[in-house]
Amino acid sequence: MEDNERIFPDDKLVSMFRNGDSHAFEILLSRYDECIMRAIRKSTINNNDSVEDLYQEIVTHLYEKLKCVYKANGHFGAWLNCVVGNFLCSVYRKKHQDCLPLKLDILKDDDCLVDNYISAERRERKFEDLKEAVEGLSEELGRLVKMKIWEGMTYQEISEQTGINRSTVVKRLKSAYQELEKRMIAKGYDDALI
Repeated sequence: MEDNERIFPDDKLVSMFRNGDSHAFEILLSRYDECIMRAIRKSTINNNDSVEDLYQEIVTHLYEKLKCVYKANGHFGAWLNCVVGNFLCSVYRKKHQDCLPLKLDILKDDDCLVDNYISAERRERKFEDLKEAVEGLSEELGRLVKMKIWEGMTYQEISEQTGINRSTVVKRLKSAYQELEKRMIAKGYDDALI
């Protein structure tokens, strides 16, 4: 890194990047490269291919986020750590969402099959009560909950489809979940949601 590149503070480089200077992004990346790699290595098994893949995904993600999301306030390093951490959590969640362990020994016990049938009936009733509770919400909150739970959309996808700011979507869903929890507890479910 040249000496004249070191004199620019992070926020100045962000400003330069937003004005079309892609070299400014490269400088920022080189400053925080080791920090990003360390976070990736901490979150993955040391498979060099997956580390490199994640690094490329994060760089692309940062490139997009930096264009419009970061507010220049002198805390670029903290913002970057937060974005990288959240991205890695999202990747982990997506990879492990479909991987539920299957316990085949459950199928050997006939009593267990009966218990599973009763448990399935309870879950079905609980699901029906949850659907009823969602219908009792305001039209807007009900629609947001359906998009999140039944359609499996992300906050960002909901935001884009509805035109509501992402943080507003998060806040409204939080209040909707709290209301649903109260309604489910009132119906006798001690663990509230499914």
